Amino acid sequence: RWLPHDFRVEKVGTVAGIATAIRDMWVRGAPLIGVTAAYGVAMQMADDPSDAALDRVWEVLHETRPTAINLRWALDE
Repeated sequence: RWLPHDFRVEKVGTVAGIATAIRDMWVRGAPLIGVTAAYGVAMQMADDPSDAALDRVWEVLHETRPTAINLRWALDE
């Protein structure tokens, strides 16, 4: 999005916002994508720790970049 010419810090406070950040490539690089997804799962689980909520957040975040290895790894762990 802005890289490599500009560095920005964006506040993201929802799972939908995290999904947008991953999908629209606000975050770049496999490790950062994985960490961002894990943070999204943690946010969702703090709000609703049910298995159904976990399944939903997994699906939402996985669909952002289905071929990203670190994203899939973070979601599966």
